[in-house]
Amino acid sequence: ISGNPFAGTYDGNGFTISNLFIDLQAKNENYVGLFGYADHADIRNVRMLDVNVTGQFQVGGLAGEIGSDGAVTSCYATGQVAGDKDVGGLVGLNQGTITGCYASATVNGKWGYVGGLAGENRHQVISSYATGDVTGNKYVGGLVGSNWGYESMPATITESYSTGAVKGRTSEATDLGGLVGKIIYGNVQ
Repeated sequence: ISGNPFAGTYDGNGFTISNLFIDLQAKNENYVGLFGYADHADIRNVRMLDVNVTGQFQVGGLAGEIGSDGAVTSCYATGQVAGDKDVGGLVGLNQGTITGCYASATVNGKWGYVGGLAGENRHQVISSYATGDVTGNKYVGGLVGSNWGYESMPATITESYSTGAVKGRTSEATDLGGLVGKIIYGNVQ
């Protein structure tokens, strides 16, 4: 799937997608969501109600991964999302820009990079929030599991919040946070 990403524009026009069910955990599938992998994409106004999405890596209610030239605007997802790594209520791995979005999903990650909105933010989250409970083992946050950019371009979170409970899967869980589990070359404003 990563070799053939969605690269267009998708406008949900205020319609609702209900009861999306994807279970690819047993097949060890990556890039799992309504959009598995989206790059050079503009996704907006998508409403997702009561999703049930399960995969291995890069798992999200809306998208498994948003690439570096991607944008997600005014979208939301509710329900439950589960996977091993890079698991988020809306997006598993964000390398683009998420603006004005929210997730109200129960998010479970077996390993790490688990967040209520995005499992891993590598670029920008703006004016967004998450309200679901999040469980993982490493880099676990109510909004994003890790806010991990680059020295030359830090990852940023601006005017965003989370309200869900954050829990470690085991007693050895590390880097848990109400907003962000781990920040490396990143900032929160």
